[in-house]
Amino acid sequence: MLMNYKSQCELLNNTNKTILTAEEMKTLNAMKDNLFINEKAKELLTGGIIEQSYFWKDLDSGLILKSRPDLMHSEMYIDLKTCSDASPRAYQREMIDYGYHIQGAMVRDAIRVLENREMNNVINICVETKYPFTVAIYIIDQIALNHAENHIKNLAFELKKCLEKNEWQAYDIQTIGLPTWIK
Repeated sequence: MLMNYKSQCELLNNTNKTILTAEEMKTLNAMKDNLFINEKAKELLTGGIIEQSYFWKDLDSGLILKSRPDLMHSEMYIDLKTCSDASPRAYQREMIDYGYHIQGAMVRDAIRVLENREMNNVINICVETKYPFTVAIYIIDQIALNHAENHIKNLAFELKKCLEKNEWQAYDIQTIGLPTWIK
């Protein structure tokens, strides 16, 4: 039996699936095509373990942590990222804003604790979400990973304290204005 368009949409909406428009599908396919045209990206995305969850006990705070890397090879962790601008300066800002270096440091800690080995190669493969869908490959350096690891340890201790006391930080009432860089 053929269903009319409205009935098909209602059926799909009830499955909790996201319906893509033809334009969204075209964009996703262009992004995928550009990823696999890039020989190095294609090589890095081939093989390995895809989206395996790691659970471990943080040795300092005692908290149970979780990480789910996109792709693990024996000597490197690869995360696939989308961005509006894959240029080094713009992506560096996104790395900080979205904590991509923190994700890398968490994977590094998980491997250290669970497999008793160092895994310091953290790679982000970026593809732009708009034409020309440029691809960039960034290796997050050790300084950024070490900084992120210290940040994670501080956050874990803060979380542990909040959990133990059942007290959670709140922001006070304050006046807010323009940031200093805009003046």
